[in-house]
Order: sequence, then structure tokens, then C-alpha cells
Amino acid sequence: MRETLFEQQQHPVGGLHAAIVLGVYRTGNFIYYKIKIPVVRELLLFLYSIIDYLLVRTILNSEFPASCRIGRNLRLPHGGRGIIIDRDAVIGDDVTLFHQVTIGRIMAGYGREGSPIIGNHVLIGMGAKILGPVHIGDHAKIEANSVVLRDVPADATAVGIPAKIFHEAPEPEADEAAEDAENAEREKAADPAETAV
Repeated sequence: MRETLFEQQQHPVGGLHAAIVLGVYRTGNFIYYKIKIPVVRELLLFLYSIIDYLLVRTILNSEFPASCRIGRNLRLPHGGRGIIIDRDAVIGDDVTLFHQVTIGRIMAGYGREGSPIIGNHVLIGMGAKILGPVHIGDHAKIEANSVVLRDVPADATAVGIPAKIFHEAPEPEADEAAEDAENAEREKAADPAETAV
């Protein structure tokens, strides 16, 4: 199953909307973290904030702050529509975010304060909310409309409100499956009482 999802992620999706959202974000992120000359940095951040407000927030209805950390190959199948990301969130490589996803913080007084950290190769379904200082492990899946308030380990699936964690059993390798079949046949042949009945 993982290979199938990975193969699907090799094709670009999201079209022009996703390209605009990610282009504006990457430009702002570069200015925010790489430009060190104070006057130039402030001027470029001001220009970025105007473009971000007009294009990304107003027309495309998304929030991708320049200060959040997003890895390579972020996929936005629906162009990033309605996606809200906290300014301190960290998102790994090869992550897929469907529309209406919120990756946000919990404010002081409402629980543990902080922002999410999302691992690599994570699939987040439409309408999912990931709130607070949670860690989403590599290859995890957050199903549609789930509300995640606690850590999700690697290779697990989170479903529901609040999200329940389901661990997927690893698929047995072909060699292991053949070996298990041979062991079962040997046990059957070794027990004459069972074959006589």
C-alpha cells in the first residue's frame, strides 16, 4: 500500500493554485530565514506580506506563513484551498495535505501550548485538524475530518473526533509467508493424531 501511495505522489497535483501558494510561501520563507540585511529584509518581507495577503489569503483562501518550516515536495491536491498552517509548525518531506486542513497551535490556558511537528511521507485527509504540540510520525495517515490532539506514531492511522490511533500490521514479506506455510505443513505432518482423525 505504501508503494502505491508513493507512486501516486510522484505526479504533480494541485495545478496553478498549488504552484502559486507554494511559490509565494517559498519566496517568503527564503526572505524570512536567509536575508540578513535588516533594511532589505524588512522591505522584502513587506512586499511578500502584500502578495501573500492578496493572492494566497484573499483569492486562494489559504494561510502559509513565511516562518513555518515545510519540507520538499509538499503536495496540495486541491490547490491548498482552505489550508491553515501555524507560524511555528514543522512539516516534513513528501507530505500530502488535502483541502480544509488546519495545522495549528493550542493557546495558553487551553492545554499544552505549542505547534505540531509532522514527519515525512504523511497523508492528511480533507478537513483534518492537528492541534497542539503533537508529533506525527513518518508514513502516518490522518483520515478525513479527524481531530488529532495527541502524538501519532510512525506507520499508524488516526481516525475520529478526537482521533483514535490504529497501528497497521506490516505486510509479511513473500519469503516470510512461504516460510510460515512450510512450518504449518511440517507441524501438520509431525502430528499423526490430527491426520488420523
